[in-house]
Amino acid sequence: MVEHTVNMRRFCETEEGKNALGMLFSLAIMPVTLSPTKDSPEDLWNAAQRTSCQLHTAFDKGEMLKQLRVTNYTVSRMKTDATLKTTLEKSVQQRCFGISNLGDCSGILSGGGKHVQVTDIARAVNLQEGQTVLHYVHTYQGRLRYNLTYNGKRFTPEKASQYASWTLELLRSLITDMDGTKV
Repeated sequence: MVEHTVNMRRFCETEEGKNALGMLFSLAIMPVTLSPTKDSPEDLWNAAQRTSCQLHTAFDKGEMLKQLRVTNYTVSRMKTDATLKTTLEKSVQQRCFGISNLGDCSGILSGGGKHVQVTDIARAVNLQEGQTVLHYVHTYQGRLRYNLTYNGKRFTPEKASQYASWTLELLRSLITDMDGTKV
């Protein structure tokens, strides 16, 4: 699965795309063949170019907007149907917090290639419905990387910053307890 966020006006030539405000977050299922243990670092950038071409093709054909229409229709039906609305609200309450842990990304991204030098990785998403907070955790080149994404309707920037600080303190204490070294 490929996560891709773009400015819709830049990529969508349809009327919906021209009138869209903001960004489109899309999960597109695409084959990305890459084996970090077997392939060279150059293979990563070749795979990225192929994936980019596939994404552009999907946008040009309007496939992403079709997916968005179906999703919007389904969610709107769920919100109007009393039984489905109750189910949706319960599932939202149960999914208040999420975590995405990629582990060590150093083996996936070598840090460089012919045209690029990777120094850091950050991941985030815009939360409008559903989850309140989504934690992104991974390591890269021996450093713990942590991003907190929060739903602006439920958290203020100050509360999110405070919550992120508490989470980092917890992570530091867990790491210290695991191997005895201070972080």
